[in-house]
Amino acid sequence: MTTFDVLYQRKIGARYPVNGGKDGKLLKDLRAIYSDLEIEAFMAAFFTMEDPFFREAGYSLGCFRACLPKVIRYCHEKLAKAKAAPISAVLPMLADPTWRPSVDCIHGRGCYTRATCEAYERNRERTA
Repeated sequence: MTTFDVLYQRKIGARYPVNGGKDGKLLKDLRAIYSDLEIEAFMAAFFTMEDPFFREAGYSLGCFRACLPKVIRYCHEKLAKAKAAPISAVLPMLADPTWRPSVDCIHGRGCYTRATCEAYERNRERTA
């Protein structure tokens, strides 16, 4: 949920209004199908797509889940145009091609997305 919140804040400028039970179940169901890395990359792509429906739906987690096939197709099309490696190899770079985990991750964890790195740092500060 932290990655979604960070991406939401970047796009909207406010924290995501979490609906604990409903949103938690959506994420749990997604984790039964996809890895955390895939989910994070799909979330990042969701927030970079300029789709009027996403905007009208308020970029909610429910909208993300309902439109996930569209997001996945977008990712595959973006990679096909670039004639890149298989999607599993480049998912982390879809949203931020300038992010280099081994160089840019400030805490040495090798986070695959900037959002993940920022979320990790924010959580670390909260628990310190």
